[in-house]
Amino acid sequence: MERDKIKSLLPLREQQLFEDIVTSRVLGANCHIRLIGEMLTGIAKAPENSREEILDKTRQVADFFMQTRGRQSRAIYNAVRYYIKGLDALCDRGSRRYETVWRRESSPTKRSLKRIWKL
Repeated sequence: MERDKIKSLLPLREQQLFEDIVTSRVLGANCHIRLIGEMLTGIAKAPENSREEILDKTRQVADFFMQTRGRQSRAIYNAVRYYIKGLDALCDRGSRRYETVWRRESSPTKRSLKRIWKL
């Protein structure tokens, strides 16, 4: 099942956040947007993930939530798109520093990913 595959991409703490959303333990678009941001940040902070894995896992998790929760709430879809804005360009640029791709740092998730990418 795709749900289990996506959950397995996440670090342990973020797997609990994932379950909170998909089992409706936590309700509300705002809460889901925040939790999705935390999951994407958790992927970036996980020491076992390479840069390529961070990009791939982030894309897969984001796509999952845009296709599931994003269909129910346009706010969630738009927020996840905002979180991953520039991600495709990062994949195309390889090892270049992505601060040239993401010019603004208005999202907490982007700030976290930016710090991780520089390491």
